[in-house]
Amino acid sequence: MSATSIAITLALATSVAWAAANFFVQRASLALGGLRAMWWGQLVGGAVLVPTALLLEGTPTLPPLLPLALAGVGSALGYYGMMRAYAVGPVGAITPLLASWAVPATLLGLAFGKTPTPMQALAGSLVVLGAAGNGALARGGEWRGSRRAGFAWAAACSLGFGTMMAGIGEMGDAVGPVSIVPMAWAAQWVFLLPALVANPGTLRPPPSFRDVGLMALCESVGFVAYAVAATLAPPVVVSPPASLSSPMTVLFAALFLGERASPARWFFVAVAGVGCVLLARS
Repeated sequence: MSATSIAITLALATSVAWAAANFFVQRASLALGGLRAMWWGQLVGGAVLVPTALLLEGTPTLPPLLPLALAGVGSALGYYGMMRAYAVGPVGAITPLLASWAVPATLLGLAFGKTPTPMQALAGSLVVLGAAGNGALARGGEWRGSRRAGFAWAAACSLGFGTMMAGIGEMGDAVGPVSIVPMAWAAQWVFLLPALVANPGTLRPPPSFRDVGLMALCESVGFVAYAVAATLAPPVVVSPPASLSSPMTVLFAALFLGERASPARWFFVAVAGVGCVLLARS
């Protein structure tokens, strides 16, 4: 296989890994609660990513503190919002809205003097339209709370991850793509320290590490696969296949969880997927 073929395969593996992670995120958040699932998932994920980053990228340098703080705040909102959203709504309905984080990331770029291109504006509109249409038509799966709460937490997650990625984007090449993930997580827990103090049960080990461990493993595999793919081919080749976790999640939810998806929903999922691919290429 050529280097480009290997890169595309790894990028697709990234989407598959992150799509699988979404299911274990839901299971872990339902079993442990959002904060506790975050703590133990990122502790396990850090145990995987830190040595991998040292092996692939060497000893990292400390990034600029302001972008790191921005990434930490965004990570806190993004991951907690994701945990709460999946605890309320079915995976297939929630995921496309979560995956629209590139839209707030692009808009936040305005604060750093980065004006969106016409292609980014078009792609962002497609992502929002697709996510909103899918959510409005979602009927399959079990809602464990109000739809409004589920979509509100999903929107908070999207804003959080968009903020996180905007902060990471401002670091430039100061830190490698694998190293920056545990760094952002560490910065996140600085901001969430009051929540840990107020909820000491968060630090209690879970009765089973199965869901937390699989969640962390799938997410970590996705980060590493993308980082390696990016060394083999340019972003214009790697980013589109790595941005397909949203439609893959909806597909997996239909196949394995029995979440019904009407033709109209599939249309909106496809619209959101096209928007994600276009944003990744722009």
